Amino acid sequence: MNKVLFAGPWVGEFGWELFQFQAYVRTLAPQYEKVIVSSRTGHEFLYDDFAHEFVAYDPDGIHAECELLLDHELDPYFTDEIFSKYHANRWLQAWETTRNNPRQWKPTYIQYGDRSKDKMIDIVIHARQARKRGDLQAHRNWSQDYLEDLVASLPTQNIAFIGKSKDCGYVEGFLDLRDLTLQQLSDALDRSKILIGGSSGPMHFGSLCGIPHIVTFGPVADGGLDNTDRYKTLWNPLNTPVTTINSAWAPDKKEILEALDAFHI
Repeated sequence: MNKVLFAGPWVGEFGWELFQFQAYVRTLAPQYEKVIVSSRTGHEFLYDDFAHEFVAYDPDGIHAECELLLDHELDPYFTDEIFSKYHANRWLQAWETTRNNPRQWKPTYIQYGDRSKDKMIDIVIHARQARKRGDLQAHRNWSQDYLEDLVASLPTQNIAFIGKSKDCGYVEGFLDLRDLTLQQLSDALDRSKILIGGSSGPMHFGSLCGIPHIVTFGPVADGGLDNTDRYKTLWNPLNTPVTTINSAWAPDKKEILEALDAFHI
C-alpha cells in the first residue's frame, strides 16, 4: 500500500468540488495509509469519511476555470510544504480530477446528512442576492420584492432560508438557517421536504443530501447555460428528484408553484 496522498488544494467552484474532486479522491483513498486533503476553510466535512487530515487553503478570488489552475498560482511555500511538511508520496493536483481527467477513476459518492425520516421543514429557499465578480452575474439574483412575493404565494408557511447571509435573501418571520456549517446544512436539508433556488453550489449540495429540488436558470437563447442534464443526470449520482426551470433565473412564480404541486407540496 502507498503511504501518503496529498490531494489538492481545491481552489475552484463548490459544484465542481462536490461532483469531481471529492468523489475521485474518495475513490483513491483506500490505496493509501494516510490521506491529506486541502480545500477551503469549512469544507472539511466533505472529506470526514476518509481523510486523516485537512489543510485549509483560502486563496483570494474564485473563477469558474479555477479548478484547472488556469488563473490561480499556488503559493510556492505551500507547494514546498506538501513534501517537506506533509511527506506526501503522491500529490494529486486539482486539475487531475476535473475536465482533463481521462476517467481512469470511477467517482465514489456518499449521501450527506443523517437521513432522518422526520421532515420538520416544508420548503427551503436559497435566494441569491450576491454581487460577485462585479455585476456580471447580477442577473442571477432574486430581488427582495420577488422573494417576498414568491413566499407569500407558497402553499405553506413552514419555510426556511439558507446560504450566506451576506449573499442570500431572507424574509422576516421565517426560519433563518443562513450561515450554517456544511454539516449543519446537510442535517437541515435532510429534515426538509424540498429545496428551491437558482443554480448554485448549495443546490448541488442539496442533490448529495438527497433532498428533492427545484432549480432555476436563464434561457439558452439569452446566453444562459442549459443545466438540465447536469442536474438530472451528470451531477445526480443519487438520482435525487429534481425539476429544472430554464425560462429565467427568477421565473414567473406560477412555474415554481406548478413544480411544487407536482412534488405534492
